[in-house]
Amino acid sequence: MTMRRLAAYCSAAWLASPVALAGLLVLLYLHVTTPWVRQHDVGAHREYIEYLSTHKALPPVLQGWETWQPPLYYVAAALWRALFSAFPFDDPFRPVQYLATVLYLTAILAAVRIFRQLNLNAVERVGALCLLAVLPANLFLAARINNDVFLPLLGAGVMFVTAEFIRTGTRRWLWWLAFLLPAALATKGSSLAIAGGSLALVLWAELRCSGWWPALRHTCLTALPAAIWELAWSLRTLAQTGNPLYVNARLLPDELRVHAPACSRFLSFDFAAFLGGAVYYDQPVRQSYPTALLTSLVYGEYGMHEHTFHWPELLRWGCLGLVLLLAAGALVAPRAELRPVWITCLVLAGCQALLAVVYAVQFAYACNQDMRFYAQAFIPLSCLCGLGIGHFWQEAGWIGRGVVLVVAVALLLGLADFYLALLF
Repeated sequence: MTMRRLAAYCSAAWLASPVALAGLLVLLYLHVTTPWVRQHDVGAHREYIEYLSTHKALPPVLQGWETWQPPLYYVAAALWRALFSAFPFDDPFRPVQYLATVLYLTAILAAVRIFRQLNLNAVERVGALCLLAVLPANLFLAARINNDVFLPLLGAGVMFVTAEFIRTGTRRWLWWLAFLLPAALATKGSSLAIAGGSLALVLWAELRCSGWWPALRHTCLTALPAAIWELAWSLRTLAQTGNPLYVNARLLPDELRVHAPACSRFLSFDFAAFLGGAVYYDQPVRQSYPTALLTSLVYGEYGMHEHTFHWPELLRWGCLGLVLLLAAGALVAPRAELRPVWITCLVLAGCQALLAVVYAVQFAYACNQDMRFYAQAFIPLSCLCGLGIGHFWQEAGWIGRGVVLVVAVALLLGLADFYLALLF
């Protein structure tokens, strides 16, 4: 019994280590990050929140740069800031950064519960959680003032509920999905991708156990709250702009436009630029969508030229190894009890990727080629990476374990160098 308890304590400590790491990193990152540092269009997001706080009403769609966005995050941020109104801050939006920090940590803790509930083993869980904790694309959301900060948590909820419905067939999960989908759409319009993917999975799962009519009826009832929200918001946007799907991307400056042909832009990878130290807005990187995407995963959509890194090659090679693990998790079918979560993650991540690519084709600007457009799928993608780590570790023998260890050491050493330069 003593040995069993000791083993249980060791296992719990091992699984808790990514959460502790996330807590340490986010506190350090919040300490060094002002409301203006590493922020995307922060002035426009602040304007939206300020308008809500001052006027107690939604701004007109064309009031500012970001006021066409759905309002859920901005309402929550305005209310959150009001809770701290009695405390003195150098910047009145500093409390809004705390909201982002709370959401980041909540998403990590939710992932702990979700991965355990969905039967991932210890190796898969630790791998997935470590990626969520340490990758800059996710950590940078933890001190940001914009609506992206809500999306990983909402995406985690949609993934969990959908996977549980596929696994159990219990229709009470559809009530949760009917709540989460309009919340995601009321946060950002790009949530249409995971909403459509989750509803397609509901229809598919229902068809497996009932006829077309029950399947359509339950899917439509699940989609009804989201459809009502989307119709109401689209009609409001149509009345004010003449376009129900208005976005302001056409207003971006021409110097951000990417002039590379679409085929070469999306079907190429510039190894020389990626491994040679180029960062997000550098010309070689912006000419290739996959290169820009991976660069933003480990450096964010920022220049980073002011920092001196000692081992950038390790970070970049580790990132390429991470792609290998993700490919294994996506392409190799897992054990039977993981099929529902595997299928759910594949569909949700695939739908979000398709929407991100379509957006980047339609609005061919450098700023539209980064991982923040995948925020709803951060936890599904990390889950797929965890499954890939499990495949290599458990099924590929000592060679597979060697691959995982090499990738992990390169990535962690590169990230340690990155965060030491960034945080100290």
